Amino acid sequence: MAYGQLESVHDPSMGWGGGGLYFHTFTTNVGCMWVKANARSFKLMAQVSDHLSQQQGWDQQIFNEYLMRPSHGDFQNAYAHLRVMDYTLFMNSKIFFRSRRKEYIPGATSKAPTPVMVHFNYHPDKHKRMLCIMDSCHRPTMPKAAKEPKEAKEVKPKKEKTPKEPKVKKAPAEKKPRKEKASGLLRGAYNKHYTSIG
Repeated sequence: MAYGQLESVHDPSMGWGGGGLYFHTFTTNVGCMWVKANARSFKLMAQVSDHLSQQQGWDQQIFNEYLMRPSHGDFQNAYAHLRVMDYTLFMNSKIFFRSRRKEYIPGATSKAPTPVMVHFNYHPDKHKRMLCIMDSCHRPTMPKAAKEPKEAKEVKPKKEKTPKEPKVKKAPAEKKPRKEKASGLLRGAYNKHYTSIG
């Protein structure tokens, strides 16, 4: 992802014309970069400075917006060129201690080359991890336990269960009123009454 990658979106409701491509890349970390002094870089820095002097914002986010946003409307991009360094040599602490940990630790048997620099932007215990890197790269004979700060296990997000719709109980069907049959005693009295009239 450091070098970017092409990705796509698709809207099935539009058929063959519902697709689109976009370029996905991480923002540049202003804590680890080299800027060449020229007219384009000066214009870029002036745009960032003017923006931050007028409204609050995170300097790294504003810098990336002006660096990567294409010219449009009244906005004119500074056209400063961006080149990403080899992230296996100029890395951050997440690469060294987490995503490619087995390649760098311990240094005596590591498969990866010795890093030129490591930017500690992902871990708060910076001093402890600096000592770990020094031991791994320059003093690989030290005990392994002394060189490896514990790393929290990656927590995978739990899949949200779709709530089931409550079952609706059907109302019982209305029963038709039953016709009551006349009892034998009533029928006998009825017949006796009418036969005496006839």
